[in-house]
Amino acid sequence: MFERYTEKARRAIFFARYEASQFGLEYIDSNCLLIGLVRENGQISTQWLALNATELHRLVESQTIRSKPRPTSVDLPLTNEAKRVLAHAGEEADCLADRHIGTEHLFLGLLREPETFAAKRVKERGMALEQIRGSIAEDSSRREPNEAPQRRQLPRTLPIRLMDEPGGQVAFLPWIGRPPAIGEGIAITNEKSGESQDRVLDIIWSVRTGEAESHLAEVVLKVRKEQQ
Repeated sequence: MFERYTEKARRAIFFARYEASQFGLEYIDSNCLLIGLVRENGQISTQWLALNATELHRLVESQTIRSKPRPTSVDLPLTNEAKRVLAHAGEEADCLADRHIGTEHLFLGLLREPETFAAKRVKERGMALEQIRGSIAEDSSRREPNEAPQRRQLPRTLPIRLMDEPGGQVAFLPWIGRPPAIGEGIAITNEKSGESQDRVLDIIWSVRTGEAESHLAEVVLKVRKEQQ
């Protein structure tokens, strides 16, 4: 589902899931998507909503009925509105002739749903979706770079080190192909302990530099074990 999404866009959705769990919600709604989006691209909020990340979070929180926080390992579904936002984001990327779906496309997707906080805020400021879409189309520096070429340049086999949240090593293994993205789940099979389900929380690229050149030493994935 998220193959076309840039790394930032994937993290935005991962953070949206985290915010929903902290609010104690049973779903990921458009407000959570907006907060996750701003955590990755704060310029969107300051430029188009005239709010910094803290102010935005406070306003959204004031409109949310909270309950006891949920474990972050529990999968939460998207609301129908949030699903439409993601569909709109794909359409916006196509309209701008962008191969990948970035945070700017997610924002445009939010604006296409008239009842979202983002759409109402933009309307209050006297702006229209077409105006913002045009500005994004003209300013290519605001778009996130296509990450596919960098991934194709990676060596076929990568040394991957899995670390848990306290910093302990879970496993060290050669990895063929691209490493998992933040928010993706991975299944690891051990001959002794069987299969475990983990979710990627962070990625650390370890680069070894020399006098003449630099090369990738290993990729460290910080993971959290999912509840069985």
